[in-house]
Amino acid sequence: MTNALTTSNHGNDQLTLRARFDRSFVWKQGNSVRYLLVDISAPEAERAGGGIDQPLNIALVIDRSGSMQGVPLAAAKQAADGVVQSLSASDHLSLVSFDHSVEVHAMSVRMDEEGKTRLRREISALSCGGTTDLCAGWLEGARCVAAGMEAAPNALHRVVLLSDGHANHGIVDARELAGHARELRDRGLYTSTVGIGDNYSTAQIQTIAEHGGGRLHDAERPEEIIEVVVAELREVLMTTAEDVTLSVSYPPQMQVEVLGTYPVVTDAVGTTCSVGPMLGGASRQIVFKTTSPSGKPGAGLAFNIHASWKEPGSNAVRRTDPLGIALTYAPADMNTGQERDMSV
Repeated sequence: MTNALTTSNHGNDQLTLRARFDRSFVWKQGNSVRYLLVDISAPEAERAGGGIDQPLNIALVIDRSGSMQGVPLAAAKQAADGVVQSLSASDHLSLVSFDHSVEVHAMSVRMDEEGKTRLRREISALSCGGTTDLCAGWLEGARCVAAGMEAAPNALHRVVLLSDGHANHGIVDARELAGHARELRDRGLYTSTVGIGDNYSTAQIQTIAEHGGGRLHDAERPEEIIEVVVAELREVLMTTAEDVTLSVSYPPQMQVEVLGTYPVVTDAVGTTCSVGPMLGGASRQIVFKTTSPSGKPGAGLAFNIHASWKEPGSNAVRRTDPLGIALTYAPADMNTGQERDMSV
């Protein structure tokens, strides 16, 4: 155990972990607040098992409810058309639209010239309807992608949901949506969302993206929407680690809080946060705020850290070697006299 900068593994095809505390001593009386910084680095794209030539299996799910009337739906349609044009013949695309009902316009269509022509025609014909069953539309898009997973198991599977987020029909509870998103993510099917319009609601679409292993994009004009969606799909091809989770175990009396917006689960064993997909060579930093219980001088508080992830196109879970780091109880003079690592 150490409080120094520590690396858990060095493999070219693995995630790399580094961890350090801002200070290594805690007061024997307890209630010392220390910050633990964990840095996760993804393997480089050219060294990853999947490579960058994997096909895409995507569903575009478009909100055509009444609140999307006018500019919002026009922007979503223009963006969807731009996405279609950006795909290659090895990719497959499904198109789903929804208001209070759901319609599948195309399922797992190959994006050759014939397929693109068909999809662009279907997108052009979309028109607004009634209320908004966002969950039903999203899950139907996921079903379309899941159907395509059997034919292309090594593809990268994504749902892209374009909506103003004003769900008022069907499942609207954020916790229930989060549960569905996690279940899909565990199957290797990830969801990103695009907020359409000036006043879109994040209540549901942010939850879906965060727990679904994707991102929430903020874009107003059609060209911006096209840019963010196409950019993400290009990034997908450079992704070397999907469904990244970071787990930290610690003594039961410790109080631990994750700073930031990562989805977090805490139980009797420790804390796990969902980091999501990572591009080749990218790094993420997660900060934990820890509050220590009382203890005897010289005794230690041991933390064990590991990360798990999936390689793109695979449902096999990989796991880093555990990384150990510790805090040490000290008398008041040693505790107050120690220097703080200001980079944490």
